[in-house]
Amino acid sequence: PEPPVSPVVGYWHEVGRFPCDGGPEFVPEDPIRDFHISIRSFELTWRPFESYVDYIGKYTVDDERKTLTLEGLNGNYVPNDVDPSGTYEIDGDTLVLRDMWLGASKRGKGTSGCGHRFR
Repeated sequence: PEPPVSPVVGYWHEVGRFPCDGGPEFVPEDPIRDFHISIRSFELTWRPFESYVDYIGKYTVDDERKTLTLEGLNGNYVPNDVDPSGTYEIDGDTLVLRDMWLGASKRGKGTSGCGHRFR
């Protein structure tokens, strides 16, 4: 039998970031507009256009421990500051990632962080 589908699976867009210094959550200047997590892989894009994606890869998730790790990052633009593993929580229609960073956009706008909030 197939394992149950993780609650992280879905189409997400970034609505907030968490700074590394423990300061208040803030709205990013250049948010991730498309973070699609499917059953076995993911795609991430800051500025979706037709079939363009910034980077893709596989992931492992442990729904008991609430951990998520991105693996095999590859694509048109893979930021050099990605911290690919951390924890997640689902709060209603919101996915919160902590202690992980999906990278700075090509534009390099905004402040790096240590977590993301997606809807």
